[in-house]
Amino acid sequence: MILDGVIIDEDNKFPLHSGGNSHVIFDIMRMLSNQEDREYILKFLLRQVPYYNTPEYSSKYTFAGVATGGAFLALMLAENMGADFLIIGKDKSLSNQPNTNHLVFIVDDVETTGSSLQEAREALIAVGVKEGNIRTVSFFKRPQPIQEK
Repeated sequence: MILDGVIIDEDNKFPLHSGGNSHVIFDIMRMLSNQEDREYILKFLLRQVPYYNTPEYSSKYTFAGVATGGAFLALMLAENMGADFLIIGKDKSLSNQPNTNHLVFIVDDVETTGSSLQEAREALIAVGVKEGNIRTVSFFKRPQPIQEK
């Protein structure tokens, strides 16, 4: 499937949260404005929430979206599953207090170095969420280069 909001520009690099750059960017607003893309993205994300995707589990979940792209994806998951939702800002602020007994899924659009997810994890732990209750969900995990020995 070809998604409408994937932009590849070999001549330009887009800045990443980690400080790095990329020739590929996901225009999440453009993707979500297309019904077929939204359906594909939701199905893809739900596969990362395996056996948890049942009513008896989902009432004990919170989907925490990393601003901004991850917030839309987290909202899609929360609405689909009838779960709680919150946004984690780039400054580690939380839109609302999570239930610290819930399993919290940090949702981001693109995972490159993992720095945004780590900062989100730290913000949740700081308000009392147990580290063992935190999972991550990403729409795209960028392959890392092979390190020479």
